[in-house]
Amino acid sequence: MPNGCALALPRIPSRPMPLTLRIRELRGRRGWTQKALAERAGVRIATISKLENQPMRMLDVETLERIARAFGVKARMLIR
Repeated sequence: MPNGCALALPRIPSRPMPLTLRIRELRGRRGWTQKALAERAGVRIATISKLENQPMRMLDVETLERIARAFGVKARMLIR
């Protein structure tokens, strides 16, 4: 690199992060409560609580998209 500058690369997890942890992490970074995320996404608080605390086998695509929009990200970012 010119002038001894280093290129800062984004941190890439060595393995995919479970949806439960990703939602909790994004919510925490924004300083939102579960209630705040639920209100922004237009879903029930119980939905957010279940997503963060219990591995889910099935998740409604519309719910996933609502949560992603609340965070300002694409839904695929939440499930990668």
